[in-house]
Amino acid sequence: MQITEVWRGVLELLARFIGLNLCLDCKNEEAGPFIAALSHRADVRDASIVHFYTHGYDNGKELVDEVSACGPAGDWKTNTKFMACVQVEGLVKRQFKNALPHSDHRQAFELVLKATKSWIDSFIVQGINLWGVMLPFSEIGARYDVEKGTATDSAGMPVTDRQVWMQYFYDRILMELHGYVDTEYPHLVLATVVRAYDVCDNGVPCKWGPHSGAPAPWGKLHEFHQGMAEIGRARTSKYRFDLIVSDLLPSSLAYEAWLGKGVKKPLVWHNPSANLRPA
Repeated sequence: MQITEVWRGVLELLARFIGLNLCLDCKNEEAGPFIAALSHRADVRDASIVHFYTHGYDNGKELVDEVSACGPAGDWKTNTKFMACVQVEGLVKRQFKNALPHSDHRQAFELVLKATKSWIDSFIVQGINLWGVMLPFSEIGARYDVEKGTATDSAGMPVTDRQVWMQYFYDRILMELHGYVDTEYPHLVLATVVRAYDVCDNGVPCKWGPHSGAPAPWGKLHEFHQGMAEIGRARTSKYRFDLIVSDLLPSSLAYEAWLGKGVKKPLVWHNPSANLRPA
């Protein structure tokens, strides 16, 4: 898609829905050139938040250098609102070569947590108008033991699969990072997400693969994905969030309405509109 098509589509939305704010999602290394172009478009920029990820940049300086190389407006750092999404696996892949940085579980945890804090700090240091931080955790990390480096599933069974164990590790990092951002940067918006499955075929929930576009089953990471998909999870959590980005907007708004009446509904994660065939 050409960037002019993006502008055209965005302007149509803004004209139709007065007062609308947009979250413009920049995957991997897309943020640099897009931010530079956006900085010249006040008609789009002023109603937008640019969302970028740990997968694309090691630190704030890398992002600044890339944007600067693409011809931005002189005041781009301050005339645009940014939201940084901390996906710990991306940071581990880029900064620690896809491996934990220490054999001791506690030290490995502390080193990765420190790296996530430094990543956020680096954008502040660069003078970027960081508006918020997205922390996509499901709270399965509450069952990760930082000292022992062990995790248990919802049935109380030890997690032995390495990929699943890493997801518990990542989730716990984000849970700890929440307290850091909330304390050190109370002016920043704390955000999370309700991430539903994209399609469910024959009872198997899947998400679209980020590169191939093919449906990828939740599989052994089902508990994590189910937590991320639960309507109301972030609103009933002990962790405070200022913003919830939801794939299931009508259901999320309905949950808000029930909460407003003092009714706490059970958490549900199904997305009936995405079900192709029953199990």
